[in-house]
Amino acid sequence: MLLPETNLFFEKKGCIIGIETFNKRIMTQNENYTNELNRLLGFMENTLGKEMPTPVLTIEYFILAIFDQKDSTVYKIIDDCCSNMAKSRIYTTYRQILQGRALSAIKPNREIKYDSKLTETLLGANKEKEMLGAEKLGSEHVLLHILADDSPDNSIRKVFNGAGLSYPVLLEKITSGSVKISGNKVANNSNPLNINVAGEGGDSSIKIINTPGGPVVIKSASF
Repeated sequence: MLLPETNLFFEKKGCIIGIETFNKRIMTQNENYTNELNRLLGFMENTLGKEMPTPVLTIEYFILAIFDQKDSTVYKIIDDCCSNMAKSRIYTTYRQILQGRALSAIKPNREIKYDSKLTETLLGANKEKEMLGAEKLGSEHVLLHILADDSPDNSIRKVFNGAGLSYPVLLEKITSGSVKISGNKVANNSNPLNINVAGEGGDSSIKIINTPGGPVVIKSASF
């Protein structure tokens, strides 16, 4: 069982969800998550959490889990968008950061927890899941939510943007069907997706259409 780091509460569809209630669901297979997301979280908790011992798991552990699980669809998107040098730099950087924070050991019976930022990210990613019409929360929704956060302290977004993977690019990959991810809406010529997103400079809209030359993302205030 994961322990809450704070007593923060989140509101979703008229219900108040406490971090403690949320975290109790994490260490078991969550039926509201895709198999891939459950697998990534399990690898993060059971493998990375032991390799680099910590009482608190952070977003950086989740990013490393993606890079270590190269058969995941979200890693395939990263692989398609980023150079080998950029991928190696991201992986090495975050692994060094976590190794520097890791404890020499943790008591066998000590309970671990997700920090508030990782908890908020997993909860907040439901917005992307619902926007794309998916039934279950997937790893692609979590990464999309991270890239949508343009707050100054979101260093992960800056790192991925610099490597060639931005919110519009990831959204295009998910909705164009260029990478097979079940459960999400896919754009086509007769039915383009119009999606309102909040980004730098305020709210904007994104239209994704498929053309003979491939999927195209059009950003505009209105269509």
